[in-house]
Amino acid sequence: MRALPLPAWPFRGAVVLLLAAGAALGAQAPAPLRLRVKAPDYRLELAPRAYAPGQRPLVLALGGGAAKGIAHVGVLQRLEEEGLPVDGIAGTSMGAFMGAMYASGYSGFAIQRLFERVDVGALLMDRQHRRPGETLWEQEHERTTFLSLEFVPGTGVLFMPGTSPGLDLKRALQVLLARPAVSGADSFDGLRVPFRAVSTDLQAGRAALPDRGDLGTAVRASMSIPGVFSPVLLGDHQHVDGMLVQNLPVEAARSLPVKGVVVAVEVGQALDSTRLTSVFALAVRSLDVSVEERTEISRKAADLLLRPRTDALPYLDFHQMVDRAVAEGRRAFDGALDALEQRIYGPEGEAPFPAGPVTVVAPEPLGAQVRALVRAGLPEGPRLRRHGLRVLRRIQAAGFAREAEWTFTPAGPVLTVTPQPVLRALEVQAAGDWGQLARTCLEGAGLREGAAYNPVALGRALDAFLLETTIRSHPLVKLDAVTFDETAGRLSLRISEPGLPPIRVEPGILSPGQTQYLANLLAPFAGRPLEVDTFTRSVLLGEKRLGLEEIRLEADPARPRPALRARPIPDDRVIVDATFGYETTWQGHAAVDARAHRVFGTALGFSAEASGDRLWTTGGLRLTRALAAWPRVGLAVGARSVEQHLLPEVLDALFALDPRIPGLTGHTFREQGVATALFARVGLDDRGLVEVEGSRSWIRTQPGAGPDLAPSLYQVQARFEWDSFDRYLFPTEGFLVRTRFGQGRQERPGAPTAWYRFAYLRARRLWPVAPWGSVDADLESGLGWDLPLARYYPVGGPAFLAGTASAGHPTPNFAILRLGLPLHVVRVFGVNVQATPRLDAAYLGAASPHRLREAGAWVRAAGVSFRAELGRYYLELDAGRAASTDPAFRARTRVNLLVGTHPFDLWWRR
Repeated sequence: MRALPLPAWPFRGAVVLLLAAGAALGAQAPAPLRLRVKAPDYRLELAPRAYAPGQRPLVLALGGGAAKGIAHVGVLQRLEEEGLPVDGIAGTSMGAFMGAMYASGYSGFAIQRLFERVDVGALLMDRQHRRPGETLWEQEHERTTFLSLEFVPGTGVLFMPGTSPGLDLKRALQVLLARPAVSGADSFDGLRVPFRAVSTDLQAGRAALPDRGDLGTAVRASMSIPGVFSPVLLGDHQHVDGMLVQNLPVEAARSLPVKGVVVAVEVGQALDSTRLTSVFALAVRSLDVSVEERTEISRKAADLLLRPRTDALPYLDFHQMVDRAVAEGRRAFDGALDALEQRIYGPEGEAPFPAGPVTVVAPEPLGAQVRALVRAGLPEGPRLRRHGLRVLRRIQAAGFAREAEWTFTPAGPVLTVTPQPVLRALEVQAAGDWGQLARTCLEGAGLREGAAYNPVALGRALDAFLLETTIRSHPLVKLDAVTFDETAGRLSLRISEPGLPPIRVEPGILSPGQTQYLANLLAPFAGRPLEVDTFTRSVLLGEKRLGLEEIRLEADPARPRPALRARPIPDDRVIVDATFGYETTWQGHAAVDARAHRVFGTALGFSAEASGDRLWTTGGLRLTRALAAWPRVGLAVGARSVEQHLLPEVLDALFALDPRIPGLTGHTFREQGVATALFARVGLDDRGLVEVEGSRSWIRTQPGAGPDLAPSLYQVQARFEWDSFDRYLFPTEGFLVRTRFGQGRQERPGAPTAWYRFAYLRARRLWPVAPWGSVDADLESGLGWDLPLARYYPVGGPAFLAGTASAGHPTPNFAILRLGLPLHVVRVFGVNVQATPRLDAAYLGAASPHRLREAGAWVRAAGVSFRAELGRYYLELDAGRAASTDPAFRARTRVNLLVGTHPFDLWWRR
């Protein structure tokens, strides 16, 4: 296939006339062939789309497969490079995420850049991240479950494993998929292309294909793997991952309003004998097995099936394996290109394409580019009409031609290509730094004054610009106008960042006071450019303070657009959690916790717990009520029962400095009490808590009553907690302060009233020194003046002092400094391993604080701690050696094992 030599460009008209004259003398030539080009609207479509006569619509069905789903990006990229427009998408799980990104205006290249710059796997690991509206202890306590029962009035009981709420994923989707809200799409059919995310409706027991509402919520529901994420509420029904019903959503793709060729892309791992090593992979594979029969039906129902070779790619590597996954998607597409063209062009595409040498009519250097595309697109052997369309498509997809057309003469096909005009002026109107960012993106796409205008390059530049604004947490930046004046060669961009529209809180769901509070919380954002972090934090805090499962933002049907409506979804669930564990000294441990934020639909919340093991037996109930107008402030009442068993075989001489302690071995402290408190949440994200509590307790011992035990205690205490940790379980940086102090009196029949005081402080700071580790300094101290034995501090164990037993030894005074170097060994979804070498120095005293030197001992210890999170289990293996100045205590080495569903600090009971 050799191109005819061309005369100079000014004489191209003469060449065409001569060729046309030759055609008139010969047989009837085929009609000219050209594509119909649809200009972009610069709303969600940023580049031109080209269609051949009679071309069938192309609909994608993107399957689920966790990180393997990144292969979908390669397919999308090749479709763009080939100039094959997508007309509809249905997706499941990760396929829903990819499809929603494309339907929201992102190109395949932008999606790849997103995965390269943002570790999406970290978004899925949000079980560890600190949540607003909770103290560190509260978040630890609510994440200690292995099995959960949820009771929802009117719905019934749902039994499921403890799961992650997916808050980080929710935030990310709200940002990444915000562009359709700005564009004015009122349904998923009004996106760049019609789109459906497949989820499983647990109440209806079938696939759900929402066609309107919040796009991010629909996608999150499609990605909520049972056992890993909590169900997502759509309407009144709970939804989980769509892979249970349509992991390869061919049926959903055929339900779209666009009817055409359905191309399914399957990225899951084929069933084989490979051993699975992660909790996430086990969960996904279990679901794969259960839905394999349904997936086989979907494979057969597709017009074309693409299967990127993703078996060797890990399920959970969303960051490091991006290039490999994308390459596999591109490779799978290339292998199916001919078959795809046969289906979208139909029988007409298989008609013969005129033979003969190809003449390219185009100025240089454009002519050389076109000839290269002709050589790549037209085969040496028999040519078909779809091969000629392929050349036109690729010219259009390259963007360097204003027009391209095939005409046919007896001498052979003639490809006439009109070049794009020259870009002579570039105008960008934008506030702040957006103008400079836009110019940088245009320059990077080769759009500069004096170069040829290229609408496809312009689309990619705008695509990169909008992705960058979104990553910088400004997703509402939009293109008000994009124009190109061909006569003047002037490209003009007008960019703005509109403020949020007014937000109306839907009435009738919350009390009038709560409704007004929520309205006041959201009012400052109206009319201001969206600051995602600030806005999201306020929404999450509103949900937490008002006991809501979600604040759903959607278009307000009662007001002209673009007004928004905030629809509160009350959290009426009663959640019952079961907890299990084993510890070397404590041995078996079991607990049941129950909680609700809105009892009987009111603002009254409750929490109840019961636990038991070898050394402790506890039970308690606490009712809370936040003030409607000030939900950060509230009242609480509660009752509690605690038993501590002082077993002689676990009592360590190191902690028996008080002479009364050895005499109580084999006894049990039993305390029942009631309390009332006033509390207020303080600090950024409500991570701090201030509480003043008054209580009365009744103390007993078994067997018999010791001479110094107080039958009744009246106590007033104030406590405060606040932290800035980045993670609640394996923090890498931040500060924690936890303190309480107070006084009380003890009353015994026949004895005068005795007063006591106490003060406790813990201050912990972590400094990151490298991606693999931090420096951890942890200071803890407890002081007691004339404390009754029932108010001694329970200490001991590797979480307190390396090389000691976790026996809950009572002591009235202590101070300890722990210095550690936490090293992150493994950190992937569901699996975290940390190794911490540490040095400890402690002082234990039996007398009052002003006489500590009279009865006390220094202790030095060194050890190493291995901590791991394995799905819902926590594993800790500690080895340490402690030595003391107390002659009764001999230096010893101790190994301690802990396995359970409790995070580590919950075992401290301080």
